Amino acid sequence: MGGKSGLTPESLETGEGRGMGQRRILIADDDEGIRQLVREALAPDDFEIVAARDGDDAIQAIAKVELDAAILDIMMPVKDGLEVLRELRKTSAIPVIMLSGKTDASDKVGALELGADDYLTKPFTGSELLARVRAVLRRGRASAVAGSLPDFDDGCLRIEFAGRRVVLQGAEVRLTRTEFDLLRELANNAGKAISYDRILEAVWGPEYKGDRARVRDYVNSLRQKIEPEAAKPRYIINLPGFGYRFSPQR
Repeated sequence: MGGKSGLTPESLETGEGRGMGQRRILIADDDEGIRQLVREALAPDDFEIVAARDGDDAIQAIAKVELDAAILDIMMPVKDGLEVLRELRKTSAIPVIMLSGKTDASDKVGALELGADDYLTKPFTGSELLARVRAVLRRGRASAVAGSLPDFDDGCLRIEFAGRRVVLQGAEVRLTRTEFDLLRELANNAGKAISYDRILEAVWGPEYKGDRARVRDYVNSLRQKIEPEAAKPRYIINLPGFGYRFSPQR
């Protein structure tokens, strides 16, 4: 059985520290089997694992230690994963992957709107989880250095790429890191047809090839924030069977 046993919130007061350059990840899930799967899956990259059994434990861990990423189960006792995510986003922009035992799209959309970077539906494999963790950490680093594009402004929607700021009809819009990266890819190719695969490669990486449902989920979340009328999108136009086109208003 590979990997470290991880730290529980109860042991965080002992002063144990991570090794030089070692990344620390929180796994919050009331299922010990899932927590152990995460430990074993992440062992090849030598992450330090902080384990929490419920939402309260997760919030305590967030307050006590510096984290590089978090994996949160949506359905947890005491406080659910969405409550933990809401609390985390008050102080931190670290990558967050949500776990869900349900396939209901509303759970995914709710998590994305609160600032989740990714989600996995149970059951999942250890290799799939490791690929997702590597991808969100890589995207976080890439987002930090991106921003050389000229600002977009059509009089209604303004996108400041360097500052990662979006303003719609004079009001600032708060986007998650992934939502902004998706918008940047679309706006940087305004007027062009962009395929699902190209969007996945540019925004999420090669691990996500073929996951069209992921693009649709994020586009739906993004439309709720940047479209004057989300039900009648003016900016992000569907191209059935192919992808999307970003159409600036003139």
